[in-house]
Amino acid sequence: MLVYIRDEDGFSKMININRNDELKNRYRKILLDGVCLESFACKELIYYYFGSSGSQMKEQDFWCLAPTKVKSTNAAYVVNEARIALGDLKKIQNIATYIARVGLYLTTTKSTDEDIPSVYQVRIAGCKGMLSIDSQSTMNDDYIKVRKSMMEFNSDDWTLEIVDHSRLNEVLVTKNPCLYSGDLRRLEAVDIPTLRPFIHDCIVFPVVESRPHSNEIAGSDLDGDQYWVYWGKELKVNKIISPLAYTPMSKTRIPKITSELIVTHILDILDDQKFCIISNTHAVIVDKHSNGTMSTECKFLAELFPRAIDSIKTGEQIDMKIVNKLRETWYDTYPIWMMKDDKLSYESQSINGYLFNKAQNLRIKGLILNMKS
Repeated sequence: MLVYIRDEDGFSKMININRNDELKNRYRKILLDGVCLESFACKELIYYYFGSSGSQMKEQDFWCLAPTKVKSTNAAYVVNEARIALGDLKKIQNIATYIARVGLYLTTTKSTDEDIPSVYQVRIAGCKGMLSIDSQSTMNDDYIKVRKSMMEFNSDDWTLEIVDHSRLNEVLVTKNPCLYSGDLRRLEAVDIPTLRPFIHDCIVFPVVESRPHSNEIAGSDLDGDQYWVYWGKELKVNKIISPLAYTPMSKTRIPKITSELIVTHILDILDDQKFCIISNTHAVIVDKHSNGTMSTECKFLAELFPRAIDSIKTGEQIDMKIVNKLRETWYDTYPIWMMKDDKLSYESQSINGYLFNKAQNLRIKGLILNMKS
């Protein structure tokens, strides 16, 4: 059963859970002791937290299992055994990684009836990554080859599930939101005739480089990341900025992972808005600072942002002391395009301000036309 945690209106996600001990303890009890539902088959079923994918966790959605014919005192053991049945998770000593590996089996999948792609993001037998069609294969061949880097853990479940599929010349590639100018990379898209029969509409990063292009873009590790690719002629970039270092953080190791530790970690990150605070702080400083994204403050925030995003997977506790000091310094006023109606605002001279004003003018013209008609 998929359980949604929502506010009183039934739609909004819960906020400030970590600032309310009573509320936090209530959800701890729900996740550990289970959700009780009456059933026609038996007097009651108790659903216990099993796992969530990364996107589901951000939406505060949780998959729960109801161990039937088992006393509630043994339910935690049964749910843990169900997780172990997914694959060999015993070697994992990081809570965030453990939750992410269980979440691989809970990722939202999609079916494709038309426009059959040649490249797929898949999960199968504890592996996750990109697969492409083998040009040497025939219609009668039935095999899958995986790289060592795709292996997350050992599993006997060989059900192939498609997570997503792919969509010449010089192209611009980045990830959104793009917080640093160096995250925008100018790459050369090449056409290799021998690959045409089995690869199309796909971006493939080269591996024979001192540093992967993907890592140059906000330190991406290709773990389900989606990229923005532009091959048009209107947007011109005259100067490409060197990327930031984006040094990966080491993961905290724990000898034995328990349900209590898993729930504690989930509640700690359930309404974690650090990445939103970092992004908003960056937006304000970029708009005000004469050096924009190239300022020391914005470079610091740009490097911190992907770490905050990945903290769900790494378990890193993001230190916000410097961010809070920057907020105290720069948060006296906000650019009007941020639409902080309850704060002091100013007319922005940045590209964001220009686009905001254009959009507002179009909106006003649309309202006038509707009134006339």
